[in-house]
Amino acid sequence: MEIFDIIKRRRTIRSFKQIPVEDEKLDMMIEAARLAPSGGNLQPIKYIVVNSKEYCDKLFPLTKWAGYTAPEGVPSKEDAPTAYIIILIDEDIRKDGNNDAAYAGENIVLTAEGMGIGSCIIGSVLRKEATELFEIPDNLKIHTVIALGYPNQKSFVFDTEEGIKYYLDEDGNFHVPKRKKEDVTKYF
Repeated sequence: MEIFDIIKRRRTIRSFKQIPVEDEKLDMMIEAARLAPSGGNLQPIKYIVVNSKEYCDKLFPLTKWAGYTAPEGVPSKEDAPTAYIIILIDEDIRKDGNNDAAYAGENIVLTAEGMGIGSCIIGSVLRKEATELFEIPDNLKIHTVIALGYPNQKSFVFDTEEGIKYYLDEDGNFHVPKRKKEDVTKYF
């Protein structure tokens, strides 16, 4: 599959089938993340892979979902993610590793999509509680949590001139407006 096809197809998924994500697929996502660009090649990004039901159930209430469509767009325990990858910045290596974390996260979600696994990049996390849950040392800071699982919904993208608010349709599928290319690009 061409990478651009995967980029066009990948949308945020917030409802998941209760089928575990295979370890080898999670390992491939970590490998893709590990190979992401890194400023100065400092490589300050670390990962926690959460794929046990016990820890997925503990992490789930520490994540906040779908602000525009709450409560309907928020997953329940019955359609919660079956795996997570927590992206951490090692501040002993670099204080501001936000770009590196973003590059790694994009590689994770694109690799997941290529394997038929849905994802949701979650920035709204109860970091203190998650840090305690996973016994994360002080030098590692949670940047992002990526929720993963086999999709139980669809998400559609469309060009818009009227705003960026996504919405949930009557079938439980998301519709995500994107600004048009000509509205966000200037060529010289």
